[in-house]
Amino acid sequence: MQFLARDPVNLQFTADLRWKEDGSLWILTTRFHKFFKRSVTPNEVNLRILRIAPSRPSYSNFLNNNFYF
Repeated sequence: MQFLARDPVNLQFTADLRWKEDGSLWILTTRFHKFFKRSVTPNEVNLRILRIAPSRPSYSNFLNNNFYF
């Protein structure tokens, strides 16, 4: 198992992951757990949309790992 990204500030609760045709990964993160616990403040960013661009646009490594969508 490998980490794609690790950031305890920006990636607190990953709500959605999407792969696009160009190989980029789009990630939607929220602080829903803080909202649920009523500990979120108005100064904090609640929703983030992050994009991880591939170093090279290739699906060969991805498809060889037996992940099929």
